[in-house]
Amino acid sequence: MKKHVKKVLSLFLALTLIFSVTTVTQAKVSVPTRVFTLYSKSSKLYDYPSSSYRPANQPMFAMVYTGQKLSNLKSSNPSVLKISSKKGIGLNKKYTGIYLDLKKTGTSTISYKSGNITTTAKIVVKKYVPPFSSIKLGKLNVTSKLKTNNIYNLSYSKYKNKNLKLSYKVPKDWTINAFYKASSNGLSTRIANNKSFKVTKKNSVLSITAYNNKTRQTEECFIFFK
Repeated sequence: MKKHVKKVLSLFLALTLIFSVTTVTQAKVSVPTRVFTLYSKSSKLYDYPSSSYRPANQPMFAMVYTGQKLSNLKSSNPSVLKISSKKGIGLNKKYTGIYLDLKKTGTSTISYKSGNITTTAKIVVKKYVPPFSSIKLGKLNVTSKLKTNNIYNLSYSKYKNKNLKLSYKVPKDWTINAFYKASSNGLSTRIANNKSFKVTKKNSVLSITAYNNKTRQTEECFIFFK
């Protein structure tokens, strides 16, 4: 009887081990639908891992530890977007970035395998539309300047040490957050609507992030003082 129990127990443990290995091997993660914006070809976005600006239509989707083998990068609709990776980014350059190459508006499902985990996500690409009906810096109306491109340059020498009042109006469903960044250490100051900020450094930037609460679309605009 004891021998029979031991055999059953051994078989149970073996099956449990096999099941566990199979579960790990076939682990899947489904990321909630992400919405990305298709900008003009000359637009750019700030890439935090590299602390620099990169083409807006090549946004980062995720970062994975480089020690984990990355494979099977796929896009179900390459005409809408492609997926690629780049090693040596992030903290101590120990991560691999997963980037999207946006081609046109539409929908595509991406997937990739990192280690033993396969990640999938539905990506919706929407056209850039100005997230404000009006935006001014003091008396200067820059609404039309950001109508098709998310970047606009102003003369630093003209506005050096001057206080500029930021004022804007937004369409329904949009929420705006603006920050003025003058230092290279990443620190920035939030600028509320109808509030002023001082232009203190060349190549500083007024960064404006807009979020559509209905469509979940995020857009970024930058006004540089060069």
